[in-house]
Amino acid sequence: MGVQNLWPLLEPVGRRVNIESIQNKKLAIDASTWVFQSIRAMRNENGEMVHTAHLQGFISRICRLM
Repeated sequence: MGVQNLWPLLEPVGRRVNIESIQNKKLAIDASTWVFQSIRAMRNENGEMVHTAHLQGFISRICRLM
């Protein structure tokens, strides 16, 4: 899924920013891949899907971005 070799293409123009610099601005994140991956990956001890997997995965990834 996703665009093949996207990060190497964007790396020359990418830059880190302080979280304060995006205060009061809108930020869009395409979370469909994150939700799909979380639902597929998070299983309980019986192999059943964790019902809150999409939320846990989304929050975890947002925290890593910060």
